[in-house]
Amino acid sequence: MARLPGALFLSVLLATTTIAQNPHSPKLSNGKTPSVSMPMVAPVFLEDAEFTSTVTLVNDAIQDFSAHILVLDPHGIAAAQKELHLPGHTSLPVSIHELLQESGSAVTTGSVIVMPEPAEGMPIGGQLSITSRAGSIPSYIEEEMLMPDEKTTPGIFRTSALAVQGSPIVGLKSLAQTTQTVTLECFSEKAAPTKGTIQLPSGESMLVAACDVSQTGRAAISEAMSDNASVDRGSVGISIKTTAPAGDLIGYGFAAYRDDRGPYFTSLNLTDPAAMVSSDTIFAGIPAGVTDVLMRTNFKPELAVSNFSMKPAQVSVTMATTTSGKTNATLVQKVLLPPLSSKTVKLPAHGDSGMTNSLVVHSNLPPGEIVSQFVAWGDSLVRTVELQAKDNDSIQNGGGHPWTIEHGANSTLLWFNHSTDGPKKFEVLIGNGKQLWVNTYILAPMETKAININEIVAKQIPDKNGLTLSEDILTGQVGWWTHRAKWGKGRLLVSQPQNGLARSFSCGNCANLCGAATVYPDSSATFPIGLTGDLGAASFQQCIATCGQCGGTPQGPITELPTWSSTNTGVATVYSGVHSATASFKGVAVGNAEGEVQATDEGCTARAQGPLTTVAVSLSVQSTGQPATDNAARGAYNSEVGTYNLGKIIATGQLCSVGYQVTGVVSPSTYTGTINLVRTKSGESWKGSTGQTPDTIYPTGTPDTSNAQFEDTNPQSNSSGGKIYDLDAPGVGPAVSEVGRIRYNFAENAQLPDMTYVATELDFYVRVSCNWGSTGNSFRNEFTGDNSLGTGTTKTSWNLQ
Repeated sequence: MARLPGALFLSVLLATTTIAQNPHSPKLSNGKTPSVSMPMVAPVFLEDAEFTSTVTLVNDAIQDFSAHILVLDPHGIAAAQKELHLPGHTSLPVSIHELLQESGSAVTTGSVIVMPEPAEGMPIGGQLSITSRAGSIPSYIEEEMLMPDEKTTPGIFRTSALAVQGSPIVGLKSLAQTTQTVTLECFSEKAAPTKGTIQLPSGESMLVAACDVSQTGRAAISEAMSDNASVDRGSVGISIKTTAPAGDLIGYGFAAYRDDRGPYFTSLNLTDPAAMVSSDTIFAGIPAGVTDVLMRTNFKPELAVSNFSMKPAQVSVTMATTTSGKTNATLVQKVLLPPLSSKTVKLPAHGDSGMTNSLVVHSNLPPGEIVSQFVAWGDSLVRTVELQAKDNDSIQNGGGHPWTIEHGANSTLLWFNHSTDGPKKFEVLIGNGKQLWVNTYILAPMETKAININEIVAKQIPDKNGLTLSEDILTGQVGWWTHRAKWGKGRLLVSQPQNGLARSFSCGNCANLCGAATVYPDSSATFPIGLTGDLGAASFQQCIATCGQCGGTPQGPITELPTWSSTNTGVATVYSGVHSATASFKGVAVGNAEGEVQATDEGCTARAQGPLTTVAVSLSVQSTGQPATDNAARGAYNSEVGTYNLGKIIATGQLCSVGYQVTGVVSPSTYTGTINLVRTKSGESWKGSTGQTPDTIYPTGTPDTSNAQFEDTNPQSNSSGGKIYDLDAPGVGPAVSEVGRIRYNFAENAQLPDMTYVATELDFYVRVSCNWGSTGNSFRNEFTGDNSLGTGTTKTSWNLQ
């Protein structure tokens, strides 16, 4: 599922593709293929009595995406189409047979285009699998879907094939506006070179024998599958040149073989030499000898190595085998290749049985001049295992693949750390649309590692967060990445040895740190001067990215080293946890700041911020006039005591009371959070005919906070601009013919929702003496300072002595 960067040159294809004209075909409104920014193309599908084709799509992202699939006949006319939905981290098989059947089309060959919903980094990938039913057991052709690149120079493509009898078959798809001339050349190990030219009309697709262009179409495949080995070519290098820009031609190939069970195939992926960065080629996780995951099939690995240069080439092959955690890297072959030649290179058939074997193929020529193909030939159930070659220095640093353990299938993720400068970290996530299993592995230099998804599910192996995958989920998506492109390569092997299946998915992508981090659940912090508050935990996401760019479409969580800071150290500073998921900040002065966390990985930076407020409240109390007009509690006060007045009042119920308002002036005045006013009291009440008999004693610290309706805890209510209020009217109603007195000391403070105090405590007192009266109670004035409110404290004796 190759996703190559670059502009797309589909204007003519999209302008000329029309729905096949039959009464059952779905119709597009304008008779043309819908335009989309990022199409993927499979240049050949086969659907007849011998072959059937399936496109497997995979969504590497967290979020859902849609895709539109079109099946085109050889002339570029759309025979079938369908809109598809892919939930996050899922895979979706799409049967070409079923699509054609639904549309009533009799088309048997052509090409396939998938047009995903546009998204940064191209999180949708695809692979077309062709299954042959011509023999006693199935055989398979695997075709990665490609995206056209942006090059405008004439296209050159190369591939190499092993043990060719007759000619490999190449499928070509034109995206050009005009007919292009395509030249195909073969440089064979055992036969004379060949060269031929074809004309490929605009928008059309064609099957052609690479070494004999007179053979085209389905007949070329039949000839390749026949028992007649017309020419024994050995290893073959195939060069394809077009007069059109490179972005106007999509190609793919395969070679056919036979044994007593019928035909089988190897796939040939075309290489654009201009896109190669390194002269080293990587094959990750090869079978060599007896292989456990493929039911002890014994494999003989080989390489076809082709030199497309006019200069001789020195080629070396290093095989790295990891067994029981120990890796041994050995130079296993050195080859001198003449110009324009191909050679079969046999490799040791005694690697690790867990497929933890990998290859590095090195040449002394510039990148793209040497092309190699790997095939391991099996002696029993599985006849071939093939791998797509990977450029050592490719900018792609990850992959996304469809896994399945359904119907007895086995899914094994294989990684190779081909760097030599120390251990490297490989991140993996295994998803199924419902769960996301996340883990990190460390691979030593030249180490190959196998991760079996069947085992993770069956043994309920937890990830690094303790999550296990549900046993009733049988398919999904697996994504992986390293933190630098040159560190590692990987692939997924989906195998069913009983059906001869060993399907490799090696679609590469570019992954990096997403630009947006998150801070949760403590996304803001408020605290007073000298105390602290927390922000966190910070979390980071990995993104599927456009290669060479930061950001993209989120793929899943990643562990990074956070660094916390304050945007205004005059207001708040980092107190602790500067490199932890959660940081504490300490208030320095009243004001606002932002607590910022960031992480940097390979030139990409993720950031998140949370508001920091160092807050203070200045408290005062008044017992004259009326409650402030911006005090949202003044209505409740009036309803309770029967007046808006503060100070000495005869309140509802004939209580002799002193009404007061505590005002908290909040700094900064723009603060919008809740601040509660809390109060305790101490003191004593008195009763009796002269008010000298003790009634109730309140010890210091007795809770006395007002009910919620008598407080305005929102500093911005009624446009108050940073004020909070508390209203109360402590009082006494004496019994018949008695005198009642209260002598209360109050302590009021301002408190954040987390119960942190943000004010200097306000101490004040209320003194009241009240006479019972048959026509109404009245204040009793016999002691100086009685029936009043003041700051500080009061004596609590009946006579204030």
